[in-house]
Amino acid sequence: MRRLVDLENTLRNAELLSVVFKYERYTKNIKQESSVEISLVKFEKQVINLRLTGVQKVDLCDDYMCSSISHVKAIEDGNTISISLDPYKEDIDYIDERDNFIFSFTEYQLVEEGL
Repeated sequence: MRRLVDLENTLRNAELLSVVFKYERYTKNIKQESSVEISLVKFEKQVINLRLTGVQKVDLCDDYMCSSISHVKAIEDGNTISISLDPYKEDIDYIDERDNFIFSFTEYQLVEEGL
């Protein structure tokens, strides 16, 4: 296991704007893999768009009262990456059952745009 410190630092101290879930659908007219798209704004100067693919698990245990992302945990374990946008303890190097707002996936794309 290893921490993805650059990803953690990018997401930390941001405000959550939206979370969009896209479900896998392959038909004649629709070709879509499962994904989660997370948008955040940081210091009212930057929009961060994070697209997660190969989504394996989503755990949204959250009270929806606070959209501030002050603590983040991002861990790579083999082919799986897991992030918690509301970890119980940020300083432990694994996803704890008490962590909240957890996404597990295989790949991600990060796009940062200035405002």
